[in-house]
Amino acid sequence: MGGCADGRAGGSNQAIPAKDRKIAIMSGTPSFEFVIARNPHGQFCIPKQYMHRPVPKMLVRGEIYEPETQEYLASLATSGDLVCGGAFVGDFLPRLDRAVQPGGRIHTFEPNPISFAAAQHTIALNGLENCVLHQCGIGSTAGVLNLQVAKPNGNAMAARARIVADKVEGQTIEVPIETLDSLVPADRKVSAIQLDIEGHEEEAIKGACRIIRENAPVIIFEAEKTLQQQVYSELLDHLFPTLGYALDRVMERNSVFIPRKLSK
Repeated sequence: MGGCADGRAGGSNQAIPAKDRKIAIMSGTPSFEFVIARNPHGQFCIPKQYMHRPVPKMLVRGEIYEPETQEYLASLATSGDLVCGGAFVGDFLPRLDRAVQPGGRIHTFEPNPISFAAAQHTIALNGLENCVLHQCGIGSTAGVLNLQVAKPNGNAMAARARIVADKVEGQTIEVPIETLDSLVPADRKVSAIQLDIEGHEEEAIKGACRIIRENAPVIIFEAEKTLQQQVYSELLDHLFPTLGYALDRVMERNSVFIPRKLSK
């Protein structure tokens, strides 16, 4: 199973200087064709090449994707920063940005260049001031990995883009990888980590050991199946045995793990 990463990429208490990070707070108009969707939380930039995918379809219909999860995360934003991702087109960001307390932050990331640009524009459309968006994937160490962004037939993977082992012409691109420990400054209090990164969650958690050991945040994984939940339970128990993480609830497609200190 392995343990937490060491050094700058995993266990360092020193955050990367802001000048060295790829951060976007506002943006201009994306270079690709897109539509603007609206729901009760705000406006969203939807690339036209994503229109065949489920989440964009929901947003265009004016619906909220995973409303229960968004509200739960919003309730946790009152006690610290939130770490959530991948950002995709920013579908969680308007609701969460409004939920954070003065001085609070939403730390998010997106390695797919099209999705990153869409999330940038979503941030700009809504005038969000508390989101820190990084153009990278996350893992146990810093480096470069292959991200599958298209299917063999050429259709965009959209929210299902995933880290893969092999490079495939026309389907994958190389993307930078950072650790959450390096992206989130050491002086930030983190109340929750929410990950939906298509099977790369274990590597992401190994790169967040400093954050988790110092903050004992609520951790939310996309994991609706019992086997997936067991894998994550064993991972958290292995990496953080003293924190006593346990599955607390399942909402929509997500499993919520809380540390012993928050158990009733």
